[in-house]
Amino acid sequence: MRILISGNDIDLLAALKTGSKIAFERLYKESLQLLWGEAYRILGNKESADDVVQELFIEVWEKKLFDKVENNIRSYLFTCIRRKCYKIVGNKNTLREISTSIEDSLTFYPDEFAVKELNNEINAAMKAMPPQSSKAFELYILEGKKRKEVASEMGISDNTAKSYLATALKIARAKLLNFKKNTPI
Repeated sequence: MRILISGNDIDLLAALKTGSKIAFERLYKESLQLLWGEAYRILGNKESADDVVQELFIEVWEKKLFDKVENNIRSYLFTCIRRKCYKIVGNKNTLREISTSIEDSLTFYPDEFAVKELNNEINAAMKAMPPQSSKAFELYILEGKKRKEVASEMGISDNTAKSYLATALKIARAKLLNFKKNTPI
């Protein structure tokens, strides 16, 4: 069965809801540049913008997210891309806070005892994490690997790695920022 898609979004949305690959391809072609531009504006990195836009379109198709939309699919996609980007920026800020906390601790206490204490805190934070999150944290933070490398090494999808890292960063942030607060100045 062929579905004819006129130029308006309501017809496009109706075709998407019937599972039309043609409608999805049209949506992709017509929305890609705008979504990528917004992602790049927020993230400031071409690769990250490529990744987040690709993830969004995969999610939209696999999870049939267009079924949730009532009127304007393009506005929905624009909102989704902005939320995804701000979430990434938030995670990067958390990583910066952890790094700053570690650096501050090391510069304030350059002795062996302080380094040992900080390592103990990092190990305690990792023990408080679920095993997969702990492994992802170790590869990403301690070994400096990229998220895709973490996913590949762990044999999981990029989205799963992102989820493990989000959990790990939340726990590490709480533990290490608490460590920083409790360290005498």
